[in-house]
Amino acid sequence: VSRKMATLSALIVLASFAWPSANSQQVHFGSPRTPTVSCTSGRSAPLARLATLGLHLRKAHVASPWVASGKIPTDMIERLKRTNTLGPYRSWMDSMQIIAPDEVSSKISEGYKLLDVRPTFEVEGAPLNDPSVHIPLYEKASGDETKVQQFLAWAQGQTFTVKNDKFVDKVKETFPNEEDKILVGCQGGVRSILAMKELENAGYKDLVWIGGGMSV
Repeated sequence: VSRKMATLSALIVLASFAWPSANSQQVHFGSPRTPTVSCTSGRSAPLARLATLGLHLRKAHVASPWVASGKIPTDMIERLKRTNTLGPYRSWMDSMQIIAPDEVSSKISEGYKLLDVRPTFEVEGAPLNDPSVHIPLYEKASGDETKVQQFLAWAQGQTFTVKNDKFVDKVKETFPNEEDKILVGCQGGVRSILAMKELENAGYKDLVWIGGGMSV
């Protein structure tokens, strides 16, 4: 038992050094005219997944001029490397449509619909003021089989989430036309990239990623 506890403690310490959490006072799209959310928890939303444990990290990402140039930022690439998701996505990411958070309003005026893929608990803590479609890519985990992961997440002030296997089906119910114009966003940007890839594989042709997410 003592050896197990020691191992568990070591994992917690390593996680805290490798992936520090960050606080975020406000989550919004960057313009008074665009959808905004106020983060009541004082923490940024879970962002990246620990490859071996399936944990999501609370880490804010601020959009910067790279968005306008359509280039993926170095820190975003590093986070994807950390979760073993970069390989099959790298070339595709170079060609996807990207906009800055403050361009959301103009895109909505062009007929795009905003798809919010954050987990429900994030949306409840920081709801959008403007209309959007909420279909989570990941949801809060439950069940005895996840107790260790939940404990590790709790120890770091994080929330353990699991993949929503019905994500694409739910999107198809709301957007039955593969030609529909969809803006895809989350809090930090990583989950929305994963969501965009799933939707592209499902046949959607006009997808736009909100670069850096909504935590600006």
